[in-house]
Parts: sequence; structure tokens; C-alpha cells
Amino acid sequence: MKAVIHYGEMPGGKYELDKNYFIISGGIEPPPSFKEYVNDYQKNFKVYILAIKKVVEKANLLDTPANKITNDIWFELSDGHAVVFTWRGWGDLIQSIRNKREGYMAFYYN
Repeated sequence: MKAVIHYGEMPGGKYELDKNYFIISGGIEPPPSFKEYVNDYQKNFKVYILAIKKVVEKANLLDTPANKITNDIWFELSDGHAVVFTWRGWGDLIQSIRNKREGYMAFYYN
């Protein structure tokens, strides 16, 4: 599975929900390690999280707070699905990738 970051609104409008579009929210307490974070997802969704992790690391976004990015990006997966993150969802993802148990608020707003 591969993921691509797109900047700007999704084709058809960001909030046009269908079976191929997922919103990841967050606010997980206590802050999970990446292993704990990814294991919280169903088996078939874990591949999406792992693909998104790779592209986030490659794009050097591990210090980017949610308010600077989540309103303007979405992830397209190679199977045609799309994923967006809420601010808390982004914070959970980034803090888990960094694996320091900082909590989502460390990457919520800056």
C-alpha cells in the first residue's frame, strides 16, 4: 500500500462522504506508542496507517502542528481510498510516530 499527500481540497469537495473516504479523529489518552496506536485499528486499516506514516516521515512533517496542515491536506491511498485527519487525530498520529508519548496537544496548535 502506498500513500500520497495532496494539498488543497479533495475532488468533489472535502466533506462529500462516501465509502472511500475516512476521517480519523483523536484525543487518545493516555498517549499511545506507535505500536499501540496502529494496533487500535482493524487489521485491514493498519496498512493505511503504515503507508501514511511513511509519507509523513518522507515529507518531514513530524514537527508540523495540526493547525498548520490538517485543513489543507488529504492522503490518497493506492487502493483508491482517501484519509483526512482532524486536529486531534493529527496530533495522535504525529505523537505516536515520534514515540515519546507527548500527547496529541503537543501537535495540535502552534
